[in-house]
Amino acid sequence: MKFQNLLLVGTYRNLKNKLPDYVLGAMSKLIPVFLISSLFEIFGLVVLFPVINVIIDPSNIEKTYYLKLIYETMKFDNSILFVLFLMSAITTIFIIKNIILFFIYKLQSTTAFYLSGRIAFDKYNSYLNKPYRFHAENNSAHLLRNFVQIPTELISYSVLPFFNIINELFILFLITIGITLYDPLLFMSLVLFSLPFLFIYDRVYKKKLKQISELRNSSHSGMYKSGMQSMEGFREIVVFNKKDYFKSVFKNYLTIFSKTSGDTYLMNIFSPKMVETVAVISIFLIFIFGFWFGKNLSSLAQFLIVFAIAAYRIIPSMNKLILSFNYIKGSAYVYEYFEKSDFDTEASEIK
Repeated sequence: MKFQNLLLVGTYRNLKNKLPDYVLGAMSKLIPVFLISSLFEIFGLVVLFPVINVIIDPSNIEKTYYLKLIYETMKFDNSILFVLFLMSAITTIFIIKNIILFFIYKLQSTTAFYLSGRIAFDKYNSYLNKPYRFHAENNSAHLLRNFVQIPTELISYSVLPFFNIINELFILFLITIGITLYDPLLFMSLVLFSLPFLFIYDRVYKKKLKQISELRNSSHSGMYKSGMQSMEGFREIVVFNKKDYFKSVFKNYLTIFSKTSGDTYLMNIFSPKMVETVAVISIFLIFIFGFWFGKNLSSLAQFLIVFAIAAYRIIPSMNKLILSFNYIKGSAYVYEYFEKSDFDTEASEIK
């Protein structure tokens, strides 16, 4: 979608222009690792096809060259034993795949949150180097939030989602190519039934998420400010009997923040359910669509099995994409707190 494309471009520009070069450099080095993990994910899907084909019709052993080769080389005498062998092999492959993916994800999270710490230290260091006038003109609660909390939000809700989107788009691209080669009609059906949902989602969620994120950010900042003022000025608050005033201010910010946090959580947690609903509706519509174009029940069953296996990976990818887009849209404000001049790349290395 156009908006998402603009969102990705805007996020990339912010990463490049607002943050130190080491952030984009370190995460970019992980892209080949992400692509390898994508290939593992696709491979896990591909190996399911021969087993399902053999279970549906054992004669597929004779019709498929490599299945026949394995069957004859290992001297199987019945299809049941061969299916058990294939299922054992697939189970082993999935275990190995997931062990490898564990270490890939560990590398991703370690790198990302190392960067979070380094950004936080840079920001802290930049404030220490500011003149006294700067600190006199700025609220200390806001400054504290900017180097304690904002860097973690930056990595968790913008940088990681940005690279997750690249990874998931690559996976969807590979699945799309595979589906198109298998059955162009299936691909066209998926596009036909998915586009209206994506269009509606973009229209409904875009504006709402922006409003919520802006309100959530301002209320969170207000909570820090009023809370710190209350703690630092406790003696004056007691002397001038201002407890009720500060309670009211803090409670107001807290109420807004709690509501907007709940709204954000609801939108993020419900978005995947919308994808699942669309997938189920698509299966029904594709079934009818197949009859319309004169497919027999046998070919239509294979048609739907391919869709179901693809959906096994497509739905999680779509869920991750939606959540990642939501996170990026909801955290766009974090870049307002950073400038290239904040970072001293020589002094910011942390151990």
